[in-house]
Amino acid sequence: MMSQVQRETEKFFDHVYKLHLHVFPLNGESDIDVELDLNADNNTGILELHVPLVYGAGAMELSRPVEFSDLFESVVRFHTTPSRNGRDLSIKSRKFELRVGTAPGVRFEYERDNKGAPTAHIHHSGVAGLLSPALMKNFFGMKNSRKKGRIEDIHFPVGGSRFRVSVEEYFSFLFKECGFHARPGWEGALHASRQEWLETQLAAAVVDNPYVAAATLRSLGFVVADPS
Repeated sequence: MMSQVQRETEKFFDHVYKLHLHVFPLNGESDIDVELDLNADNNTGILELHVPLVYGAGAMELSRPVEFSDLFESVVRFHTTPSRNGRDLSIKSRKFELRVGTAPGVRFEYERDNKGAPTAHIHHSGVAGLLSPALMKNFFGMKNSRKKGRIEDIHFPVGGSRFRVSVEEYFSFLFKECGFHARPGWEGALHASRQEWLETQLAAAVVDNPYVAAATLRSLGFVVADPS
């Protein structure tokens, strides 16, 4: 019989897949390259989605075939696992990547168990500008340093475990900041999905800090009793 975590994993992966269909201007579902791996033995799952992007800002009319860029694509990857209590779904790692050719241009990453870098961070492989000389000087001669002055190896921290960049914010970045075409109605779809994600993260933050949450509710006039 399917476990609770397995059901949540399939539901979550289905939501991410359908969100792609709602926001990207596609000719059909075959335009999405899907890699899926569900492991029932340990309740883990991996979903990776590749979608080619379309030049030109704004929502695109879909009355004619979509012409995709042969250079830019979006890559979304989630690795799920049971939560620490073993009963709920948790994200072990995830990656949102604006890929340029075969190289990662911008990557929004989250690695829950990463001890050597910020849990949530951005990698950027654009022109280093004035930062490269400082990096080269700072890391010159350091033992076991992988950075060697390369800006693409720097982890830019963003929000930590609970308040990291969401997949909805990444999609908005592609369409609003980078100017790629979106499907009509994409903003409404992202808004509804992001509200659901924020509520999930808020609930998780309350579990992380129940006494802070209780104190805040009491300050607002709510009656909250300790479990004891």
